[in-house]
Amino acid sequence: MIISRPCIARSSGKDETGAKKLCTITAEGRAHLDENRDFVTAVLDRLAAVGRRITRMRRRLGEDERGALPPLVKAALDNLREAASKRLEGDAEAEAKIVDILARAADDVRRN
Repeated sequence: MIISRPCIARSSGKDETGAKKLCTITAEGRAHLDENRDFVTAVLDRLAAVGRRITRMRRRLGEDERGALPPLVKAALDNLREAASKRLEGDAEAEAKIVDILARAADDVRRN
């Protein structure tokens, strides 16, 4: 099945370096985009949300804009996360204690 679509862009060939084709939107393409603006906006919003989720996941896994944490640091943080989680299971008052311990540890890391 062949679907007929309007020509949405025209290629001007390659750039000065010969690396990529440069495209510009045609009048038909602009009209098609305008007719489907709600759909396009929804798709772009969804892609942005996925990007934010990936960023959060990378941070949770010990990665940030500079790259992954050293393996031993990541292992130590994983161990800490597991220990805190287990401690919270059996003690309703453990949260305040753990927060205090972690705040002191963060201060110590900043100083040293």
